[in-house]
Amino acid sequence: APELQITNETSVTGYVNSVQSLLSNGIGDVQGQTGLRLVLQDQRSLASSTTQLVENITKQLLGGRVSDPLKAELTRVINTMPVPALNSDQSNGAAINAALDLRVNAAILMTAASPEFLIQK
Repeated sequence: APELQITNETSVTGYVNSVQSLLSNGIGDVQGQTGLRLVLQDQRSLASSTTQLVENITKQLLGGRVSDPLKAELTRVINTMPVPALNSDQSNGAAINAALDLRVNAAILMTAASPEFLIQK
C-alpha cells in the first residue's frame, strides 16, 4: 500500500519514542518549565477499572472503532499493571496515583502505536 511505503522501523520507533516523551514530559521547555503537558485526571479516575479505561482511551483516540483483538491486548497488558491498595493510614496516595498514571500512559501509548490508529481508513 502506498501509504505504508514511507513507514519503516526507524520512523515507527521515532514516533513511539515521541509519544512516550509527550506522555512523560509534555512538549516544550521554557526556562525549565514544560510548555504543554497532557491533563489526564479524567482517565486516571477510570484507570482502576481496566474495561472503563480501555473504552475511554479507544473512544478518544479511535472514535470507538476498535477491533476485539486490540481491545483484548490492551486489557491483558493493563491488567498486569498492579495498583496498590490504600493503606490504613492513607499515606500511599502518591503511589496509587503513579500506578494509575502508568496504566493510563500504557493504554494511550499502545493505542497510539497500533495499526488501527496509525493507518487512516
